[in-house]
Amino acid sequence: MPQSDPHHPTRLTRRATLGSAAALTGVLSASLAGCEWGPPDQVDAPEAKKDADDKLAQAAAERIGAMVRLIEAVPPSFTQLAQPLVPLLALHQAHLAAVDPTDVAGSMPIATVAPASPADALAQVREHELALQRALTADASAATSGQLARTLASMAAAVAQQLAVLPTSIASPKGAQR
Repeated sequence: MPQSDPHHPTRLTRRATLGSAAALTGVLSASLAGCEWGPPDQVDAPEAKKDADDKLAQAAAERIGAMVRLIEAVPPSFTQLAQPLVPLLALHQAHLAAVDPTDVAGSMPIATVAPASPADALAQVREHELALQRALTADASAATSGQLARTLASMAAAVAQQLAVLPTSIASPKGAQR
């Protein structure tokens, strides 16, 4: 067996270093595989926490339902908004189905005032979308169920993505309805 010289430490090869790092990563992954972060999802949650989450989900459904009705209230004559609002409407309908499968919120009436121009309609939609995104983010933080928190956070992120691609202004052609 070769003896190592304390004045000349053995050099690790690149292959040995990478192999050691891979082995360490594998050991850490295996040891953490069964770990969960945070409280368990609704399995052990007390009834009060479940009720609070049910109220959060219902509030989210009502807000999303209101956005669906707001977008649907944009007059078809505002053709500049037809294309940009289609993905938003589809997104909110999918979100509504996820948090309110019985469509209670979707059937609730809402008082909407028809916007005077495409620019007004766009401003109104953008303002309400931003408020919805913030509310969903706050609800995700308040949820006690990990599943509900992830769902609401994902919805907030999707709304933020749609806001990023939604036009900030509409150029109205001459003679067209403003």
